[in-house]
Amino acid sequence: MKDLIKKLLREGLINEGASPILYHFTNVNKLINILSTNSFYLTSNIGSKADQIAGDKAYYMSFSRSKSIKQGYGTKFRFNGDARIKIDGQKLTQNYKVKSIDYWQYPKTPDMIKYPSSDEMEDRVISDNDEIPNANKYILSIDILIEPDKTVNQKLIDLAKELNIKLYFFDNEKDFASGLPKRSIQPNMDDNDEENSISDYAFNLDTIIGALTYKNLDKYKEVLNTIGNQWKEKIDDYHKKLNYYLRPNDDYYLSDLTASLNSAIHNARSNSNKLLRYAIKELALDMRKNNAKTIKDYLTHKLYIGKKTQQDYNKELNDKIQNIIDKTFNEQVQYLNYSVYDQENRYENLLQFQPAKEFITNKVKEIKKYVADYTLNNKDMFKYSYLLSSDEIKNKLNLNDNNPDAVKIANLLQDVRSNEIIRPLQMIIYTIDEFYYYEVKRMQKEEMEQW
Repeated sequence: MKDLIKKLLREGLINEGASPILYHFTNVNKLINILSTNSFYLTSNIGSKADQIAGDKAYYMSFSRSKSIKQGYGTKFRFNGDARIKIDGQKLTQNYKVKSIDYWQYPKTPDMIKYPSSDEMEDRVISDNDEIPNANKYILSIDILIEPDKTVNQKLIDLAKELNIKLYFFDNEKDFASGLPKRSIQPNMDDNDEENSISDYAFNLDTIIGALTYKNLDKYKEVLNTIGNQWKEKIDDYHKKLNYYLRPNDDYYLSDLTASLNSAIHNARSNSNKLLRYAIKELALDMRKNNAKTIKDYLTHKLYIGKKTQQDYNKELNDKIQNIIDKTFNEQVQYLNYSVYDQENRYENLLQFQPAKEFITNKVKEIKKYVADYTLNNKDMFKYSYLLSSDEIKNKLNLNDNNPDAVKIANLLQDVRSNEIIRPLQMIIYTIDEFYYYEVKRMQKEEMEQW
């Protein structure tokens, strides 16, 4: 057992206590971008729910507690040009919020543990900012795997030297896995200095910016001033696509547009291209501003800009019915202005008798709640309208003449019947029934005409 623990510690598969050292795996192209700007670029959490697992901050960056390339996150970085950045975890924690998470959340059963990538041993920086400046403050060293016949860009060496960062090159997987400086090699160099690598190109910029600026002329002008008019034609084409396919009550095309935009965002989130990072940041801000939790929510919001949504109609209908309830109740109260008697007292009207007052006012509250629960949560232009019929409400809330509570109250009084106590409540629901039918017809017609 001791030998096993030593082996796991040596390979970085377990840590003694809280990890003071963290690792970030990447590739040489992205590494050059990091060193060129001396910044870590964080990834937007727009995307799958798993990307939001550590909190509601807008950006995150993943680190591994293990340097291993045989277990966890490092299993994907075992090829030419892959790099492992060794990070001062304690210093990072002093300046940023770091949370340990389980991205895949697989059960920790013996069968699952035997899979190398079942636990990525991830610590995640979460932040409202999209970059960590002065990256060299946190970088202890960098290990890079290169094939024996490959060369290394001189720019990488120069950038690391300027930032006083140690680079170690390894020409085989075994030595790269160990990360021992004594096993490192001196690489062959080249002077190729291509400024725009494929990983840094602004793929999908028109799609992301197109979604952001759709039906927002001010933002459209602002963005073009930032990214340049050379993108205008492609952005306009995406707007035309949204105009054609984004339609109410058409989940097929909405889901298709959502999937393609999600894919564009996923591919762009960790790209270091400045225009893409600007686009993602602006999109994240606009989603938060409009309380859109998902891309589907955001596209739906875009669809209804300048239009009344189902929620708008829900609120409008609920407000009108609540007002009708109050108005009808006030009208019906005047019909209760006759003297009533119990065994000891005379009351000027029925509502002066406390049990009757409590019963009637509580039932009015129940009617209001029943109406609000239905109208405010409706998702299909009041499709199930029968739920607000007088018979439905009467049965749900037991507002029949023989209501047992009303019967008990009537028995406490002289010459008062239970239907006298119930009548104002029944008049309320009859009025709701009559109003609801015609108002919903009007709303349905208005909703259709707005398209």
